[in-house]
Amino acid sequence: MNNWKRIEGALTAPIGYHWENNGKSRFSGEYEHRLVKDTKGARI
Repeated sequence: MNNWKRIEGALTAPIGYHWENNGKSRFSGEYEHRLVKDTKGARI
């Protein structure tokens, strides 16, 4: 199941990248996050 969602308001991503998380609770032990390179023409 692909529930990755952009983390809005995250200020630590380098220019041209954004953070995403898997939608799980941070306290569940299943929380994951990733740094994703923006694609050309992507909304910011």
